Amino acid sequence: MNTPRLRAIVIIAWLAAASAASAQSFFGTLPDERRIVRLEAWLHAVYEHEAGAPDHAVTSIARWSGSDLEKLFLDSDVLAQLMRNSKLGRFTVKAAPPQPALEIRYTRAQLDRMRLLATALECGTAGTNAACLSVTRLAAEDDGLKRLLTAVQAEPPADGDNGVLKRAAMLHTDIVIMVPASARGVDDRPLSASTVRIEFNDGQQRALTVGPVHWAIARALLDHVKPVGAEKPAPERDMMVRRWYHATSAWLQANMEYEPDHLDRGRRIFPDDALLQFYSGTFHEAMAAPEVQTMVRGVALPTGVTVAVKSERAELRAAEGFFRRSVELDPQHVEARLRFGHVLLGQERYADAATELRKVVDQSGEPLIQFYASMFLGAAEEGLGRTADAVRSYERAATLYPTSQSPHVALSALARRTGNRQGAWTAMQQVFALPPTEPDRDDPWWSYIRQQGRDAEEQIEELRQLFDARAER
Repeated sequence: MNTPRLRAIVIIAWLAAASAASAQSFFGTLPDERRIVRLEAWLHAVYEHEAGAPDHAVTSIARWSGSDLEKLFLDSDVLAQLMRNSKLGRFTVKAAPPQPALEIRYTRAQLDRMRLLATALECGTAGTNAACLSVTRLAAEDDGLKRLLTAVQAEPPADGDNGVLKRAAMLHTDIVIMVPASARGVDDRPLSASTVRIEFNDGQQRALTVGPVHWAIARALLDHVKPVGAEKPAPERDMMVRRWYHATSAWLQANMEYEPDHLDRGRRIFPDDALLQFYSGTFHEAMAAPEVQTMVRGVALPTGVTVAVKSERAELRAAEGFFRRSVELDPQHVEARLRFGHVLLGQERYADAATELRKVVDQSGEPLIQFYASMFLGAAEEGLGRTADAVRSYERAATLYPTSQSPHVALSALARRTGNRQGAWTAMQQVFALPPTEPDRDDPWWSYIRQQGRDAEEQIEELRQLFDARAER
């Protein structure tokens, strides 16, 4: 049974190869007199931003150009490195794959200022040591430094010096979620030196632009989160980081935006997280959809750019592996089992699919999941030659969503294949009798491809509330 038709989708493609020289030039590793001014403006915006609010911090950073954001990506990562080891004198930043790691260079004055900023960011929990006392003295005659130090010292001690990293990740998350692409700054980066964002609408390629930066900045900063008392970063031990990957993965897929590196990074940090395994499965399940396969085959790309989408068969196998692992980690994750059954069905493994889908029917009390399970189980029963069982499954789906056309279409097709022309016509009459338009005609089949992210807004709001709770303490 095919996945519902996609109307709009965004897929991130990768450069097949790029020289280290071009990458060094593109990422602006040579000294730039504006870079420290830019970095300090960003730090103030990080602390000014109220999570979830469309405030000046969000709108101002959103207007930055693509090249400014790329330089911020590098400088903010170096700043985090200095927070973790103030003695560093040589800096390397891991760029987005397949770009090589980049060595970042600064003038003496720039590096001195960055060390000072890094020290200030650490002084919320170590405000009495010699370095912090020195920064406090300097802040008396430096309004920008004083403002930053005041914000840092207002952070709750229990979170150590991770406040700037987490707040920055939330700032860039809110920019993506709250600011339309049309209201953001011009992306002046060349296609030849970055990831590529391919936009489709109703099966047609609509736009080819440079890949996203805000998610990359957030991911890189969260890599530096260090538990209080730990000697080195360990984001895998932080609850906020885990919830950030959950919420943002759900949001991306709810909006049909597919960025492979986002899930890859999340799984590297949390390899045994059932929900990230689930979202990885739904990513590959979407890539296996006939509509995506057709779109990718017809896409027009610059030389050297490749789309991270494999054949339908390979994508279904990848999805199967992730769903299997998700169910192993959390046997009560009914939706993972549902989609596990769906990708088995897509591989025509009807008996295996039916086994998993019957478990879903028995376990789930959610009408939406029951609907999908009934539709998929009906298809599996058809594949096994059990026509009467297939009819019962489709009829169950029709009962769950009376204004849905999909079960009646499936019943009509089944009747036609079995030579029951009258039954096929009767089922289609049920379709003709339904309300003509949405929302009166509620058919979950049309939105299956993004239903895994239906709680994305709730997850994002819960993530934002972590910052509200910190502010209240």
